Amino acid sequence: MGDRAPRPPFLVLAQAMLGATNNFESALIRVAWSPEGDALACGSADRCAYVFDADTGAVRHRLPGHTGVVTSVAWHPSQPILASASTDKRVFVGEVALH
Repeated sequence: MGDRAPRPPFLVLAQAMLGATNNFESALIRVAWSPEGDALACGSADRCAYVFDADTGAVRHRLPGHTGVVTSVAWHPSQPILASASTDKRVFVGEVALH
């Protein structure tokens, strides 16, 4: 996706992204753009991190494993590597297939 223009720092909402589909645990927390700008990652109260396709809004990955609310996510600045932090006091780091 080298021909993709950089995303502006602020965007008007073009599309809603939905996380968990039940009760209060559907909140999405702390969104982060991928290095190439083609995906969004976020934490969730359902103890998973989510990766969304930035163009379609589709869930690309649901990343389980935490035992607490996922409160933060961060991408490596040049690689498809995502870190997630949780109230379970653990940080998971892993490579995410984006293409």
